[in-house]
Amino acid sequence: MSTVPGQVRVAPLSEESLRAPLVDRTRYAPCGLPDSTRVKVKATIQDGSTILAEAHTAPADRALDFCIAQIVREISWERDPVLHRVEVSF
Repeated sequence: MSTVPGQVRVAPLSEESLRAPLVDRTRYAPCGLPDSTRVKVKATIQDGSTILAEAHTAPADRALDFCIAQIVREISWERDPVLHRVEVSF
């Protein structure tokens, strides 16, 4: 655990807490994600926000990639000053 100035002590985000929201296919329903589409998401998270997100689908669909990345950018995370990078495929 570390101490964040002016805040309570926080534990770093676990790998599972980073991955779980990203692999939840229902989250991407507004994008019209077909069940047969494979998705790879890369995200960088810091201080409770996604600061970088990219998505790649197979078969390739740039509009779907963009939509998924936008949804990832909207995810709120537990605040953690550590820079986290996570990559998932589903």
